[in-house]
Amino acid sequence: TIEKISQTIDFTLPSTANPGHGNITLGATSSSGLAVTYSISQGSGIASIAGNQLVLSGVGDVTVLADQAGDSSYNSAPQVSQTISLQKDSQTIDFSISPSFNRSAGNLNLGATASSGLQVSYSITQGSDIASLVNGELVFSGGGDVTVSADQSGDASYNAAPQVVQSVTITDDVTDSDGDGEPDITDAFPNDDRY
Repeated sequence: TIEKISQTIDFTLPSTANPGHGNITLGATSSSGLAVTYSISQGSGIASIAGNQLVLSGVGDVTVLADQAGDSSYNSAPQVSQTISLQKDSQTIDFSISPSFNRSAGNLNLGATASSGLQVSYSITQGSDIASLVNGELVFSGGGDVTVSADQSGDASYNAAPQVVQSVTITDDVTDSDGDGEPDITDAFPNDDRY
């Protein structure tokens, strides 16, 4: 009787991967040179096998099994298991504005940026009666306090960024109710054009 030859599988995966960065080539090899097959024992809802590619579609832990069944010359190889944690990258928002602003200076450019390079969105949480958002700028129609929130919701590669909130006090040095050329803010009689 001819005894079959033992074989082993060489198979490693990185400990972590970002699902937004593309598929992972599995690349296991057997000492016999026979083809290795793969299966997922954990995380089939966030990853799948396509040939020798691990296709990533979510976040969490995925366990991949590598097998080689043997042939007429080789015994089956001991199964090798590898677990990989699929994680999105974190991101932050850089957003700061002056605490005070004169309406006569025009619009206020918000200029927030995300460390991911993704576009930041804004919302007014206080002062929407005196300010509006147009193309990343605050446009003012009066004076008072305005609070703006900056958000970035993330994508396949990045988690949502922590929200950043900034407030600004708008001085209305433009409105001239009586049309006498003196802004209300410095006009002792803002509704009487004789003064």
